[in-house]
Amino acid sequence: MDKKLSSTAEKYLRELNDYLHKLPRDEREDSVNEIRSHIEEGLRKGYEEQVIFKNLGKPSDLARSFIWGGYLKRNSSNPLAILGKIGFYFSASFISMFVIPIFTTLSIGFAVGSLLAVFGGLARTFGANWANMSWFGMEVPRLLSFPVSLLVGMPLMLLAWGSWFFLINYMKYLTTKHRRIRFR
Repeated sequence: MDKKLSSTAEKYLRELNDYLHKLPRDEREDSVNEIRSHIEEGLRKGYEEQVIFKNLGKPSDLARSFIWGGYLKRNSSNPLAILGKIGFYFSASFISMFVIPIFTTLSIGFAVGSLLAVFGGLARTFGANWANMSWFGMEVPRLLSFPVSLLVGMPLMLLAWGSWFFLINYMKYLTTKHRRIRFR
């Protein structure tokens, strides 16, 4: 290093380092040091900083090329890694074809059923003749319609929440697994 880099150059390198957070620490440090040497070399040759930064591109784009370059270098020649990835994506897409629509439908259906049960019980309590209620084969008295509808609606809402919770966690699992496969 001939001279200390400017604050603009140091900021650029910090941003690059932040964008490289998916790489292992030693690869991240090597990448930042490589760009630091390019900046120093450009300055030694008399180029202005802005010209050097323009040629390097945005830190996010530069980081993306380092990440993908490292990813391809680490994973392109390992046939077992490739087979593992193919297996994951095939099974995830096949299973998701059933899991996502089923649990989405269940969660929405249970939620709507819960709301309709409570609304029906409330309407029947206040005299709606169209709402009929029976509990184990016995007609529910009008004044008890709302409490009984809550007894029916609460488990339905819990089932809706459970279906939705499962669906969200399934999606988080797939996302986490996908990230781990891509940048291990």
